[in-house]
Amino acid sequence: MSDDTQQDSDCRPGAPHPRTRFGLHGHDRAVEVFLSSWASGRLPHAWLVGGEEGIGKATMAYHLIRALLRHGDRAPATVAEVTQAPPDEVARRIAAGGHGNLIVLRRPWDDKKKRAQAVLPVAEVRRLGGFLSQTASEKGWRIVLVDGANDMNTSAANALLKSLEEPPRKTLFFLISDRPGALLPTIRSRCARLELQPLTQADTRLVLAEIGTMGEGEGDLDAAVALSAGSPGQAVSLMTGGVLGIYRDLLGLLGDGDLARTQREALATAVTAKSGEGDLDGLVAALGLLLPQIARAGACGAAPDDVPDFARDLIVREAGRRPLDAWPAVWEKTVDIAGEARAYNLDPYQTALHILDDFLDPGGAA
Repeated sequence: MSDDTQQDSDCRPGAPHPRTRFGLHGHDRAVEVFLSSWASGRLPHAWLVGGEEGIGKATMAYHLIRALLRHGDRAPATVAEVTQAPPDEVARRIAAGGHGNLIVLRRPWDDKKKRAQAVLPVAEVRRLGGFLSQTASEKGWRIVLVDGANDMNTSAANALLKSLEEPPRKTLFFLISDRPGALLPTIRSRCARLELQPLTQADTRLVLAEIGTMGEGEGDLDAAVALSAGSPGQAVSLMTGGVLGIYRDLLGLLGDGDLARTQREALATAVTAKSGEGDLDGLVAALGLLLPQIARAGACGAAPDDVPDFARDLIVREAGRRPLDAWPAVWEKTVDIAGEARAYNLDPYQTALHILDDFLDPGGAA
């Protein structure tokens, strides 16, 4: 049996699957929009759920789907009936992947590589033919969830478009997308939009408390919440994927004020020792957080709000090391170096050292 937790857009290693979440925080306005349309009796047949990665798009979609399959034509009177409804038989069947009126389309699982395939192929979308042509196996709505709509290849997108153009009665589509603008205009034009906003830090903490994902201590949680930009999924990735630790290590080098090569070598060794081939993703991700913070501190003269308390003084100090326009150049060079290393299978350790030299040496990018 494949590991479904690796296939859904808002699911991160270390976090529960969105279909097993029974609390929704921070998206009341989007739920209100949907309920208002439902109560009016003019519910659009397709909804495009957009927003940043990891903010809870799939989680919200599953909450709406449970409400639809539970209530039928009668829209719930309050948002709480959707966002805080306790699990019932409908919820348990959806969590088990066993509700006959719901089909989920996503990238197929590759058992050999132990990860989802790169694209959502047309064969996956063609499963809709049988699902939509038959009478609903149970009373009520028939629902299609396309999880990771941007993962569709061209053939898959065109096949989905045909279903969106002539949907059977009482059929609803939910398309989950981090980049709605990249979808076919003909698909976008057939969907009502629910654009989710980043969560507040308070709501992010509520989500993290409910899913039980913690780092080494309260300091890790505080840092992850600040750095997550309102995305609980990003916070989980920071705490469980090693990026937060690399972020701290980078700040540690700056804080010591000692740019000796041995320290850079130790960090380069640490970030490329995850596997035999090395792993630059964590270093690049950590710099992707840190460099914009330094640039914004230089522009504003103060640390931005998404900087953890322990990093604020260091980042303000670091912002004065180079001209403001140097920091975007450092990031561009980091991306170029890492890209070349992957393309040409260059030594990860030497690549990491090159990236760190450029970041830490004030003369390297000036």
